Amino acid sequence: MTFAALDARVQRASAWLIGAGYVAGDSIMLLLENRAEIVELGLAARRAGLYFVVVSTHLAPPELAHIVRDSGARMLIVSDRTVSQVAPLCAQLPPHSLDLVCVGADAHGLISYEAALAPAGYPKAADPARVNRPKVVTLLVVLLSYVAMVYGPIAAYLVELFPARIRYTSMSLPYHIGNGWFGGFLPLIAASIVVFTGDIYAGRWFPIGVAAVSFVVGCLVLPETNDRDIRL
Repeated sequence: MTFAALDARVQRASAWLIGAGYVAGDSIMLLLENRAEIVELGLAARRAGLYFVVVSTHLAPPELAHIVRDSGARMLIVSDRTVSQVAPLCAQLPPHSLDLVCVGADAHGLISYEAALAPAGYPKAADPARVNRPKVVTLLVVLLSYVAMVYGPIAAYLVELFPARIRYTSMSLPYHIGNGWFGGFLPLIAASIVVFTGDIYAGRWFPIGVAAVSFVVGCLVLPETNDRDIRL
């Protein structure tokens, strides 16, 4: 699934939650095994201004009931694998206190998640015939060309930038700080921004910000190294 497809699905799930009468500040509870819908529903809840509570599938009904009461959850979303926990949980709660939704092919008599999204016109699977393969290949070639344009000159520039006696350390330290810290934490920070804002594209502002700072520093601080003797 592409980010565009995920964003479209999140938008439809968010619209469904709002259309079902949920307002900012309400809570939903996800009793799901590890599956893509957790990310999808979490983003949809945040986009709708809701809180979402992800609970372990190994909790006992009294524990689940306590979390429902404590969080004020109005909706419980389960799957084919966790639907058996619905009846014991509901027995611990007042009647009709939860909207019950099931993710998967068989809704088991509950509200079908896929059926709820269907009116929005979201297809169950992507259509390979609609993929613009020449455009995808062209985009990849362009992006790889940009990478080559950066990595080609940077190797020579780093050699020229530092004196020979400290060159290895001077090249290694900033390179690994940049790639290790900024690059290594990129997925975590970007995903956190996405979850916090509810916008699937918001995470891109972290790498854009880092790139902007690097550009300014490069323009103002880095010296010209042309004709520098690299043996010194």
